[in-house]
Amino acid sequence: MLRLFFVKQKSQKGGVDEKLVILIKKEQAVYSPEDRLKAVQLLIKYDFAYTTVIQKLGYPSSVKSLNSWFAEYHCHGELQKKYSNYNFYSDHERQNAVAYYLEHGRSISQTCRKLGYPSRTTLDNWINELAPDEKKRCRSSNTVISYPQNMKEPAVMELCSRNGTADTIAESYGIQRGTLYNWRR
Repeated sequence: MLRLFFVKQKSQKGGVDEKLVILIKKEQAVYSPEDRLKAVQLLIKYDFAYTTVIQKLGYPSSVKSLNSWFAEYHCHGELQKKYSNYNFYSDHERQNAVAYYLEHGRSISQTCRKLGYPSRTTLDNWINELAPDEKKRCRSSNTVISYPQNMKEPAVMELCSRNGTADTIAESYGIQRGTLYNWRR
């Protein structure tokens, strides 16, 4: 994507200079296996001079990418032809994590800490997928009581006039003192 626009700047002489600025948005590049292999071989040839390889080839855009390509080449002796979004964890690991969750108190955080994998979000997805009816749901045991306005106004008026302590006023209306102060707001 290419964008053109003018920028006005103060010049050193006190005037205003207009400059044409070109903004080029870099797109995420996908490199072929041959390009990645060429970069890794050049990296080895240049004794791991990452910036030299990037300057020579013009890609990748970061040392991190080149380093991950080399790590893959070093471990497997070749680079993958295609990358897939296949599950990182096996079905056995997923089932073990969900079983641990169900058998040990149904705490996602505790399960992740104990097993060392996965993230809480990932485990939550696994539970919803493998045992959707067994997931512990957060339920509030407190019921919300809605008081009518005609009860709130006299209580607040009595509090503001200080005809008694806040505790006695709240007790006479059958509420807590904190509720009375919240109504006053």
